[in-house]
Amino acid sequence: MIPEIWCYPHRKIMNRLVSFLLKRNTRILGLLGQLEKINLESTLQDVENGRHVTAKLLHLVQTQERVKKDITAKGSSGMEIILSTLENTRDLQTTLNILKIINELVSVGGGRRCGVLVSKGGSQILLQLLFSASKDSPPNEEVMIQLHSILAKIGPKGF
Repeated sequence: MIPEIWCYPHRKIMNRLVSFLLKRNTRILGLLGQLEKINLESTLQDVENGRHVTAKLLHLVQTQERVKKDITAKGSSGMEIILSTLENTRDLQTTLNILKIINELVSVGGGRRCGVLVSKGGSQILLQLLFSASKDSPPNEEVMIQLHSILAKIGPKGF
């Protein structure tokens, strides 16, 4: 006897669900892959592309809880790619997009995500960025607000 779940209507629903999950995950992986490629190359076109990719990631993080989980999941390189981009970019808009992504990740229910950020060296990268941003005259207010907000959230997790 075949279990009910494998009957035609259930199999069709399961196939749709698997297809949906693969498309969503592929989209995130594709964006992270593009970001990783941008980290390896540095041309003027990559600056624009970096802004575009980080803006798309920011939108996904702001609108889909699952994306937050995917980026910070065990075995995912999402956080490393995001932190590497933050560390290497010299573009203000890309920096702001990444800071907003990180802020979203460590916001509501972000206790474990804060731990992931700290364990990947995020606190050191953020403090280094704070140090260099404070040298600007005048310092960019939005960068400073985002940095302080993130650091306040991850502070209890330790450095």
